Amino acid sequence: WREPQLLTADSPYAYNAQPAVSFDSRRVVFDCGDEPYGAEGTAICQVNADGSAFRIVRTPADNPPGYPAGGALHHGDFAPDGSIIFEAAWGGEQSGGG
Repeated sequence: WREPQLLTADSPYAYNAQPAVSFDSRRVVFDCGDEPYGAEGTAICQVNADGSAFRIVRTPADNPPGYPAGGALHHGDFAPDGSIIFEAAWGGEQSGGG
């Protein structure tokens, strides 16, 4: 075990929640937003397990063609191939990936 590490230090968001760790334990994906509980505007973010390489994976503005921008993205996780999957609310409950 190591000392605790703040993984979300580089996040521009006030709330960072619902973490999921990659199969190789090197990355963490999570909900990130300015309101708690996955409110409107919540995005999906990722960071390395050492706190480096923070990035915003997808935001509600990254809507697929034919769907309105907005809503919230939730519950990011890693698929077996390492891609990121998540729940989205673009024009209703939809699923997405990144």
